[in-house]
Amino acid sequence: MTDAGADIFDDRRYLQEALLLPDGHNEDDVDTQLAAAARETGIEDPDLFLLLDLSTAIANMSLTSLSVHSCGTHSMSDPIDTDTSPTVPMGHRYSSSQFTFMSLPNSPIVRPSSAKKSKRASAIFSIFRKEQRLVLWRLVRDPVSHHAHSACSSRSHHHHHPRHFKHQSPKLECGHSLSKHAIRVHVQEALEKKDGAAPMCCNRPLPRHVLGMVLTAAEVDLMTDTVIPSPDELSWRDSGYSENGMSSIELPNVTDTQMLMSEPSAMQASPTHVINEFEAARLESALQSDTFQDLLKEQRNQFQRVSVFEANQRQTLLTNYRHSLDRLATQLKTTRFEREQQHMQQIERLDDFQLRVEHDLHESHRAETQNVATALKYMEAYCAGPNPAHPEISYAVTDEDREKLERQRIFQRKLPAKHDSVINVLRAKQERDVKVKLQKQQSEMEQLEQDYADDTRAEQAMYESDSRRLDAIIQTRRSRVIRRWNLKFEIWRRRWEKQHGTTLLGKIPHEDWP
Repeated sequence: MTDAGADIFDDRRYLQEALLLPDGHNEDDVDTQLAAAARETGIEDPDLFLLLDLSTAIANMSLTSLSVHSCGTHSMSDPIDTDTSPTVPMGHRYSSSQFTFMSLPNSPIVRPSSAKKSKRASAIFSIFRKEQRLVLWRLVRDPVSHHAHSACSSRSHHHHHPRHFKHQSPKLECGHSLSKHAIRVHVQEALEKKDGAAPMCCNRPLPRHVLGMVLTAAEVDLMTDTVIPSPDELSWRDSGYSENGMSSIELPNVTDTQMLMSEPSAMQASPTHVINEFEAARLESALQSDTFQDLLKEQRNQFQRVSVFEANQRQTLLTNYRHSLDRLATQLKTTRFEREQQHMQQIERLDDFQLRVEHDLHESHRAETQNVATALKYMEAYCAGPNPAHPEISYAVTDEDREKLERQRIFQRKLPAKHDSVINVLRAKQERDVKVKLQKQQSEMEQLEQDYADDTRAEQAMYESDSRRLDAIIQTRRSRVIRRWNLKFEIWRRRWEKQHGTTLLGKIPHEDWP
């Protein structure tokens, strides 16, 4: 990765240009300051608004929800020993009862699907169910109470407890009337089962109003697998991020967790409540206040800066990718031209070498022809007999001399053909050398093209990888920004309610991403 590419993923630029943070500050510092401001306004668990981890958020939600509502249902005649619930923090046990199981401020939005509207909760609902039931089981695992012997297999009818409680529930279809403690025993038994069955007495499910004596409405929904209403029905304290027309909760696969976390909502639901005209007018009046409008303008400006920064990052990444492709194309063109010049020079040098070799061969052939002719001339003169001009030299010509003369004449006649054959062999060898050289040069050019294609694919793969990495970073950044704004608007709501001494109900509008 180039220095320019590495600079894209430098968080310092994002903190300075998009979030306008001074040097040395990061998002954790902003979260800490915002959480401190939230606690000053009475928000007991501001960290829940800022959580990015889904399982952590649900775990904290479950503990707070159960400690508030389940512990709040214990009557004076049905005491619960605090030592039996060590898993529930003391601070949560007596916190405000406004926080229910659906009040996780940063729970992810899930998309609707017409094919699964009647499907029971799986995936994310199972996560809620698992965490919620775990805490419920810990809450009610204290010793069980005693009731008279009956046909019901529940421990609430077959075990004795030192404390007796007056029956408080309406009479059930089976004839039993259960105390709150007995109801919790049935809840515990249902939680201990692995089939996810609802609490039962005498093989008959306990009515919702009976479970409601010890559980909240949301917890009753969990125990009875009631389909959760859409966010529009629940979110009368929704912060406003119901993006893409989300309606009913569709239950995605566990593998969609990353997608869910990339689209966080600020769904903050309380028990079902219909906003009347007076409450709607109060909300509208609050939304027209200068404080809220300034907050909305601040959010709009920050969203704009973040979006511009993201667009610049994507454009920079694309520009770097295109520059890399242009660099590779230019490098290929230059290298190919240089190789072509080198190949031409190599062929020219080879031709020159071959011409010199052939010329030298022709010269040797001419010299040989001349030598053969000279030798034949002397042999013919010798075989013609003694020269009369030199009577002192006398010799006799033999048949062997005449045979040598004849062989020399035959050799002279065949010499041109021999020379032509040698020249042809030389030229064939030269042609083979040229062909091999051209093939080698062609292979080099093909290797250049192959290297260029490999480098191009590598750059494309790196660009796609960097794009996915940048998208994930952008999703995480946006998710964190939205969660901070959820908390900011909740702080504004609390301050407004404290200032005016009333409750502000309804959905608070938020700015959309540009």
